[in-house]
Amino acid sequence: MSETLYQITDRYREILSLDAASEEERAALVTALDEADGDFRDKVENIVKFIRNCEADIESIRAEEIKLATKRQSLAKKTDNLTGYIGAMMMMTNQKELKAGIFDLKFVKNPPQIIVIDEAAIPREYFITAEPTLSKQALRDAIKAGAVIPGIEISQQERLKIK
Repeated sequence: MSETLYQITDRYREILSLDAASEEERAALVTALDEADGDFRDKVENIVKFIRNCEADIESIRAEEIKLATKRQSLAKKTDNLTGYIGAMMMMTNQKELKAGIFDLKFVKNPPQIIVIDEAAIPREYFITAEPTLSKQALRDAIKAGAVIPGIEISQQERLKIK
């Protein structure tokens, strides 16, 4: 069974912590370090290959999602058009209700719709006041310009970039 990257890292650290007094011990230590380093690099290479495979799958799935969304939108438009077509033909033939095989079709009233004509004339009690939202971009820009802002802490982390 092959070692995990964690196990190889532990072995690597153990080798680095050893003291080599004699020339033979130093040579053995260098050989062990080279082997551990090779195992480490091989394991990392295999993991990165797996990452690349996953990234390719992600792109493939994303492309399929776009394709499916386009198909869904097309089908929705087609059903809306066909429903409108049936409705127009029923109106032209003055039919408010129709039994067509296993389907019952009938015109029904939609819920009332509110149309705003003059927003300024509407009393303020019907408006929603939005809570203020913090703009991290505005904070970032102010800090770059030299501002000292109480209540925040700046943190900069590292990430692993794979080329």
